[in-house]
Amino acid sequence: MKDQRLHAGWLAASLAASLAAPCVASAQAVHPAPRVRIDVDFGLPVGLEPLGTGVRGSLAAAVGVRVVTRSGFGGALGFTGAGDLSSNDTVVETAHPEGWLLDMSATYRLRPLGDDRRGLGVDLAVGASLANLGWDHGHSAYDRTCPIVAWGCSAVVTTPYVSPEPTYTTGARAGPFVSVGVDGRLHGFVFGVSAAWRALVYYGDRPPIAAEPTALHVLTVNLHAGFGFSL
Repeated sequence: MKDQRLHAGWLAASLAASLAAPCVASAQAVHPAPRVRIDVDFGLPVGLEPLGTGVRGSLAAAVGVRVVTRSGFGGALGFTGAGDLSSNDTVVETAHPEGWLLDMSATYRLRPLGDDRRGLGVDLAVGASLANLGWDHGHSAYDRTCPIVAWGCSAVVTTPYVSPEPTYTTGARAGPFVSVGVDGRLHGFVFGVSAAWRALVYYGDRPPIAAEPTALHVLTVNLHAGFGFSL
């Protein structure tokens, strides 16, 4: 009698498992992990080094594209513009870097929670960066008065500002690029934060500034959001 009960229990468990297996397989087939994830990000970067007395970091905007496969490997391309989105004549504008940064990297994505369709990802990137950095000397604060005829405008300085000399040689640069970022994804949306470091070496034909280091270290932190496609 006891053997018959054990046999009946074993049959019931086997039947339940055989019925559940197709359901699990069906669920995996309906919602498989995406083969490829493509993200387009728009960011607000902060912090452009090196800085000096009377000099401020200046990064206007950033845009990037990342393509990552199911295995976690992929690539990324990012562009950052340095400069001012606007200028106000009535206040002092301190000297600041201007120009652009172009980052190209190979990427590996860790997925501690969920997948690329809905979840959390950590992107590790290594690559190369190209840049062309200029130098905006800034200006004093002044009031502008204009009569009826525009060419008769005159400006009166209210707060004088003396721009320091550039702290680096302006022009084309190149060097290694390293980045780490954390992103949240919810179907077609992506948002996150990333930090990137570059060591940019000048390769133009201008004589370098006497006190300039061999490589210009540029560190940025970027808050970004955008949209993505799961294939």
